[in-house]
Amino acid sequence: MKDNPLGNIFSVVTDILLLSFLVFFTSLFGLLVTTGASITAGLHVMFKLHDQKRRTYIFKEFMESFRKNFFQSTIAFIMICLIGVGLFFAFNFANNTGSIILLVSVYAAMIELILFVSYYFSIISVFESTSNIQTIKNTIIMIHGHIGVSIRMLGTIVLIGFMIFKVHSIFIFFGIPLYLYFNTFIIKKTFLIYIEKTRGESNEISKF
Repeated sequence: MKDNPLGNIFSVVTDILLLSFLVFFTSLFGLLVTTGASITAGLHVMFKLHDQKRRTYIFKEFMESFRKNFFQSTIAFIMICLIGVGLFFAFNFANNTGSIILLVSVYAAMIELILFVSYYFSIISVFESTSNIQTIKNTIIMIHGHIGVSIRMLGTIVLIGFMIFKVHSIFIFFGIPLYLYFNTFIIKKTFLIYIEKTRGESNEISKF
């Protein structure tokens, strides 16, 4: 019996929507504090959904990743939020004082933070590491070691943000599934390189 292409597409779309629903509500019920763990679990399952040869149990695998990475993801998310607040005040200060150098520096830091979020939560959703400091180092290495990938990831996030804030707010409902799908799609080939290089070494990408 031949596969039904439309049926396959429908199955993929419903899987992604279900996953996005889980990310949204586990973040909401945790008063947004659990957003880091929710994103990590969502990315973990989305990476598996890209492999259509394996059966993915979305709810089960989402909750397993959510529990496993809860502490690390939550601490990281809180720290990222604090840095984001600091950049917000720095941006306002730069605007009010007219400091071009400070303004450019803040924009550069914002781009770096956006990429850090995309890489960091993706990394801990796939790789295991006994040291959070090492994971941060690995994240920075990947951001600057794969410029092409970083540019595509940043472009995707900017496009999603543009659709939500400039086109219509209704696109916020598509933001999560689009982010999960394209973030993992763009970075998965890069991750495969490190998985091969670190096979048998606890999947720590610093050991290549």
